[in-house]
Amino acid sequence: MDMLALLALVVGGLIWVYRAIKAPPPPPKMCLKYEYSLISPRIRLSDGRYLAYKIRGAAKKYAKHHVILNHGFCCSKDTYIPLSDEWLAERGICLIAIDRPGYAESDPNPNRSPKSDAKDIEELADALRLGPKLYVIGLSMGNYPVWGCLKYIPHRLAGLALVVPVVNYWWPSLPRELCSSVFSKLDLAERLRLHILHRAPKLAWMLRSWLPWPTVHSMLKKNPRAFNESDMRIMNFLWSLPAPDKDKIQQQGDYVSLHKDMEVMYGAAVLVLGASFVIWAWKSLTPPAPRICGKPNGPPVTSKRVKLSDGRHLAYREYGVAKGSAKFRVVVVHGIDSSKDFYLPLSQEFMEELGLYIVAYDRPGYGESDPNPNRTVKSETFDLEEFADKLQLGSKLAGVALVVPVINYWWPSFPRKLPDDALKRIPKSDARMLWISHHVPGLLFWWLTQKWFPSSEVMNRSPVVFSVKDMEIIMMMSQLPPGNEPNPCQQGDSESRYRDLKLGFGSWEIDPMELKNPFPNNPGMVRLWQGYEDRLVPYKLQRFLVEKLPWIKYHEIPGRGHLIIHETALCEAIFKSLLLGEEPSIT
Repeated sequence: MDMLALLALVVGGLIWVYRAIKAPPPPPKMCLKYEYSLISPRIRLSDGRYLAYKIRGAAKKYAKHHVILNHGFCCSKDTYIPLSDEWLAERGICLIAIDRPGYAESDPNPNRSPKSDAKDIEELADALRLGPKLYVIGLSMGNYPVWGCLKYIPHRLAGLALVVPVVNYWWPSLPRELCSSVFSKLDLAERLRLHILHRAPKLAWMLRSWLPWPTVHSMLKKNPRAFNESDMRIMNFLWSLPAPDKDKIQQQGDYVSLHKDMEVMYGAAVLVLGASFVIWAWKSLTPPAPRICGKPNGPPVTSKRVKLSDGRHLAYREYGVAKGSAKFRVVVVHGIDSSKDFYLPLSQEFMEELGLYIVAYDRPGYGESDPNPNRTVKSETFDLEEFADKLQLGSKLAGVALVVPVINYWWPSFPRKLPDDALKRIPKSDARMLWISHHVPGLLFWWLTQKWFPSSEVMNRSPVVFSVKDMEIIMMMSQLPPGNEPNPCQQGDSESRYRDLKLGFGSWEIDPMELKNPFPNNPGMVRLWQGYEDRLVPYKLQRFLVEKLPWIKYHEIPGRGHLIIHETALCEAIFKSLLLGEEPSIT
């Protein structure tokens, strides 16, 4: 089902992208064709297009300096420049402001690029006989033609001024870490818009109703502090000025003016859209290969390991008394994002008093145990059985303690309303992550590695998912002396944490609430421990589970959260109740 959903998603995306590629852009409402009144002089370029301009200051024939001004986004040659004609003339400056292609009265250029805009500037200078050298100024988005001048007509330049130039976050020479850091501070809609503009500009045009072009008013509405006090004073002044030609800026259509500007500024130099989408989707959905311990380019093996029948290895660590002289032998199975080296607050004296031998092992893909790409509930069970046989721990299951066990919200025996209500009480990002883990696990790697939306509070270890007591325990453990234990996820998140999520919240081959008591003649040998204030595992779901399985002895600890195994008194109580049948007195 997962692969069918994933295939449908990819095919549907490709069809939509194909239609976006094939859909012709809206025709421009060109000035002469639609009989817009032309009030500005224009020159005819070599390809037949017209470029409108406006001259201010000194007459070009007598000017000492010829300056070509490129306006910014959603502007025109009439953009406000607080310099009087007298001031410019006194200094011998001839200021030629142009309508860039597609804006106001200049014809659109469907093939617009930094190079074409630079060549337009050169042709304008020749047509107006400005001389062999000229100055060029760019404002904001109007600076990509200036960069084009530096590249393609440097011999014609007397000087340049780039005024607050817009930056393309995908310029190859910019450090990726720097760009990512700055980019992440943008508004979510803006990040999404720029991503689409860069990778699929025609899709950006199709999505303009959902991702409209940013305006001063829309930016202020989202973030009143988007502009500083000086900017706000200037904008209030500009809004007070008469703007009779404001409606002419986009009179030929948004596509040939605003959209084309954004496409040229943020687009890739060469973009084959369909192939780019497939490559991007494949890379986003495909996790990297695991770095297997003991293999070339993999971490070293530093722990004891047993070899299973299928050739995989399980690493383990032993605690307590010698196995041969032990009265009790206990296998401890760690949780998500952990390993055999997790903190177990049992003293050597306590374990000797009970005659206790403990062995903890790295589950597949964690620590130094080999990954199992076909991991299931059944395969993990048989791994545990084979591991016990290899270490000669005994022939029978003598008892079980489930400590804050994670609940699968889609176990079929749950009445649908109960887990649905529980999902509404956890952070939305975690609810989305669990939904993806269950319904479309093929998208989980993408979801947990993408930067567009909050992916998970749990996986990012946000304090909001821990109780007050949990935070005290975390602070206590942070003060313990560091060990030399390997990183639990050193072989890769995909084969450890992410596969745990797929398995834990996917479709199980069993329904735990239909299990039979394995100890019908020995009650109390299966115990479940739950913190009342656990924010990771809802206690109401545990209560329902033990109602369905009354042979499980349930211990609900008030005032405690998810990390009860790391509290010394509770950890000792868990072992004593399992091994000695003692009822805990923890409150």
